Amino acid sequence: MQSKKTLHKAGFTLLEVLVVVVIAVTVTMFSVPAYKKSQARAQYMTASGVLIELATATQMLMESYPNLVISSAAFNTNETTDAAEPTNSTAAKWMRGQNYLAKVNFNSNGTYMGYTYSFSTQGTAACGDECTKERAIACMANESHMIDVYQCAWISMDDGLLHNLEN
Repeated sequence: MQSKKTLHKAGFTLLEVLVVVVIAVTVTMFSVPAYKKSQARAQYMTASGVLIELATATQMLMESYPNLVISSAAFNTNETTDAAEPTNSTAAKWMRGQNYLAKVNFNSNGTYMGYTYSFSTQGTAACGDECTKERAIACMANESHMIDVYQCAWISMDDGLLHNLEN
């Protein structure tokens, strides 16, 4: 005959299951925001690489056409037509024709990775009200991401460095 101790069925008590659930929820509470933050940072780094390339293209444009005046123009074209003599409206086409930003696929609304881009040969690039900086040769702005990412970044005409404005 079996004793009473061997008749006990194997399984988990309600308290044990509750502890496991609480631990799983706690881990999720901390890991999901950290994951989203790291995704937003990676997106910003990719977008800032495009900004640096846009600033380089603008500097090359200024060297090739020193009399060209572009106060602030959005870089939002997907066309690859090479404009022989760039104007304010065809400067982005000239940049694409010179293979600057050729592989960047902007959305139909002119954004890439959630950022809008602008450039200027006069140092007056403006990417919205919150992102208008003096002496900016190129800028990018993102108003949709609010998870500890930079909403505005620009390349200065003076030092050629990437500057940013934190949310």
